[in-house]
Amino acid sequence: MCEFKGIDLNMKYIKPSTLDWLAQWTDDGIGDTPLDAHVYDGGFGILIWTFSADPADDRIPAELRAIIREAYCRNWRFIVLDSDGCDCELLPSYEKEWPA
Repeated sequence: MCEFKGIDLNMKYIKPSTLDWLAQWTDDGIGDTPLDAHVYDGGFGILIWTFSADPADDRIPAELRAIIREAYCRNWRFIVLDSDGCDCELLPSYEKEWPA
């Protein structure tokens, strides 16, 4: 049996600027993209395929690289960043940087 693991995180684990950065790379599929990500639910969620990203790639914002490194360590195949995603004690929160 194959187990398909991932994590569903609240957007507060990335900075608003990282969401803007992700928007320029999602669903592109052209050229040398730093990761494979797809927007869903009108931009309120992003699905990232963990193993499409290099956690050492400096093009990826630091807090997203930390999430990707954690995903690699735990063999999470996908990362979901969602406006109503879950809390996680493993990662720092940037909640104060998001507009209320």
